[in-house]
Amino acid sequence: MKQLPNKRGISPLIATILLVALVIAIALIVWFWYANYLENQVGKLGRQAIAEGECVLEVDFKIESASCSAAAPNNILISLRNEGKVDIADFRVRIYGSSGSQTVLIGQDLKETHSTQTSVEFDPSEVGNPQRIEVLPVVSAEGTVKTCTNKVALVPLNNC
Repeated sequence: MKQLPNKRGISPLIATILLVALVIAIALIVWFWYANYLENQVGKLGRQAIAEGECVLEVDFKIESASCSAAAPNNILISLRNEGKVDIADFRVRIYGSSGSQTVLIGQDLKETHSTQTSVEFDPSEVGNPQRIEVLPVVSAEGTVKTCTNKVALVPLNNC
């Protein structure tokens, strides 16, 4: 009978210490990942809350006039005035017509206490004969863009 060489395994004490160390290392990795994840989520929610607060407290605008353009039949001319305490980054305009509606971003900011006149082009095959518009301001606060749905202005169109 052949005798095996004298091999010894890891003692149970060393195995237990290694196992506990491995579990602690995994727990620390999960903890640091989760802490970073929570920090990012809290930061995102904070920025959204700031933007929502600006919408409620700081944004105020007025539509001075809105009418169809005689020169360009697929355009609506809108005169806007910012009466709020913050700059408005953009405006979202929904055009309601006889056969449907279309939403368009104006693509123009409006500084605090300033006025502007802008033209919005629409697709007559989607809208039909335009009858009214709905204008919503868009603000940008700390890198978060927010459409202020609580500040909607609905205006009938003239000369359409």
